[in-house]
Amino acid sequence: MWTRFDAPAKSFHVDFLAEAIYKPRDAFVYAASLNQVEVVRRWITKKLNINELDKEGSHALYMAAQNESLEVLELLLESGANVDQQQRDVRSSHCAYVNVSSNLLRDDSLFDRQGKTALHSACTWGRFEAARLLLAHQASLSLRDDDGQTPLHCACRNGHVGLVQLLLNSRVDPFVADDFGATPIDVARDWQRLDILDMLAAYRATEFLEANQQRVKLLTEGLSNQVELPQGVRDIIIDFLC
Repeated sequence: MWTRFDAPAKSFHVDFLAEAIYKPRDAFVYAASLNQVEVVRRWITKKLNINELDKEGSHALYMAAQNESLEVLELLLESGANVDQQQRDVRSSHCAYVNVSSNLLRDDSLFDRQGKTALHSACTWGRFEAARLLLAHQASLSLRDDDGQTPLHCACRNGHVGLVQLLLNSRVDPFVADDFGATPIDVARDWQRLDILDMLAAYRATEFLEANQQRVKLLTEGLSNQVELPQGVRDIIIDFLC
């Protein structure tokens, strides 16, 4: 079974194999999953549509993120790949593209990729650097897959503490419920991700306090427009309500 780590050292081997077995769009996605930068670059030079889905509904950016093929990932992003493109109709037939030796495999749901973006993929498989690169290119934190789950749901389910912190630092909304009514906190609780639960609880308290302070500030400013309030009185109101 092919994995990124079994890839031939010489890219022309991948060229020959890919072109012999796959159609151009499939060969392109395959090469991207193996971090074959020069192969991918040649396809881009040939004006191949880098956002085109292969026969399984996968696209190059998603597979590069899943395998943390960072050089290819950066090349695709700089070449105009749609950072928020979603997967369609992909099941375990794509196992050959995945580093199957990864201990991040939790359950069969990892292969249910419908509606997932490259950021979903990185957060599912624990690809921190890939996620960081995607976020640097303005990947959406709020896009949902076909089950209504965000990248934060994926990171919480699979216990990726560093990725959860990365998303929180990017000001992700941790209160979004999926189509089954589960928030990321619910997911972390169900999967017994205790470190993540503590992290989300602390973030929720901080986020709530900051948001509440902002609301009270706007309220007191509104009152001040109608009645002159000394600064000391305004401070007392804010301290009392928060």
